[in-house]
Amino acid sequence: MVIGILQIEINIPGISSLKSKRSVLKGIYAAVKKEYNVSVSELGAQDQLDKSHLGFAQIGTSRDVVHASLTKLADHFAASRTVDLAAQQIEFL
Repeated sequence: MVIGILQIEINIPGISSLKSKRSVLKGIYAAVKKEYNVSVSELGAQDQLDKSHLGFAQIGTSRDVVHASLTKLADHFAASRTVDLAAQQIEFL
């Protein structure tokens, strides 16, 4: 069994309140869970309007498959027009 973890830091332009930020993040959570079959949580920057630190976890039997899936997820954020990807890191347990 392999557990892969992707951590990303994103910038969310145009946000004027924490309520707006939560709305954007809820949309991200729903889309990501459905398309990539990962667990997601906000790890940091909860009180900052324009930033978020998100963590995604996926379990699989093959390190290569999990790595490919998490890389594809990171690429999804890099290509996003809603948020700007500031940093990313993939690790395995």
